[in-house]
Amino acid sequence: MLMSSGDELGQARLARKPFDALPKLNFSGPPDVGTEKWLRRVKRDPVKKGAELYEALALLEKAGLGLSTQDFDWMRQTGLSLARSLLADKECIAALKANNHDLILRDTIGWHTQLLSKMLEVPEVDILTAGVAMPLLGPRYSIPNRIAYIPQMGSLLPSVMNFKQRLQNYACYLLFRYAVMAGKSTEERQLAESYGYDLDSSWLPRSTASAFIAGGDWALEYPMPLPPKVQLVGPLLASPAKPLPHDFQTFLDETVVQRPGGVLHQREGAVFVSMGTVIRIFESEIRGMAANLVALERPVLWKLPQSELPGCTGR
Repeated sequence: MLMSSGDELGQARLARKPFDALPKLNFSGPPDVGTEKWLRRVKRDPVKKGAELYEALALLEKAGLGLSTQDFDWMRQTGLSLARSLLADKECIAALKANNHDLILRDTIGWHTQLLSKMLEVPEVDILTAGVAMPLLGPRYSIPNRIAYIPQMGSLLPSVMNFKQRLQNYACYLLFRYAVMAGKSTEERQLAESYGYDLDSSWLPRSTASAFIAGGDWALEYPMPLPPKVQLVGPLLASPAKPLPHDFQTFLDETVVQRPGGVLHQREGAVFVSMGTVIRIFESEIRGMAANLVALERPVLWKLPQSELPGCTGR
């Protein structure tokens, strides 16, 4: 995403308004994306394997540490294919240069966008719709990785750990740092060098962006030290958030409620849970969240079938 005016970033109001009215260029990607030939080359179906990656991360809890690096290989091959096609599209690159953009907003996971930034000579701001995942983003943004209390990707551990859990956390760190994030392939290095870019050996090279905007929220994130250029701004929405129905909002705003027996009870707010339509969540996670929410001294509003909460009673 390219910004034509420096003021537009402030007007965008991250997490509150969409990025509209921005110049757009059509880029369809590699000509064979989605075809059987392309799928044979990356050896993975993107939808199916995305789900399998999630399952693999969850299985780390069972001490098997059985994360398949093939899922990350698929990500690499897909990104490499897209990068080759975009950077070789001279007409598209010329149009981007002619627009004289002031800023480029780029996905932090796509290292290939650093090649585009170098070609356009435009300041960069990295964006990630999720929180700060460690150790994936630590080296990229000089974030200290305190393994003693920062759960690593796939560990499913709390921030307060006993000795055994810290050993498990360190094992997850080693898995990601030296297996999954082992380094760039020869193809990736050759692509970078062909455009005069000296790519380091890490899977995600150190970012050259002026700032990193993450979609995390301190109410949900694990405590961790962050450098000034890394900012958590909450959810990044593609469109403005819609207001709740009137009866929902009234329920959440009530401060005095009547309990069974006619007893009036003073409360401070309520909890409304909404996961959207895309999130994939395990039944065990639903039960765990529900059990903890019910323990709060506040009513909880969460649309769930009773079959997913056997034995869970509460407000």
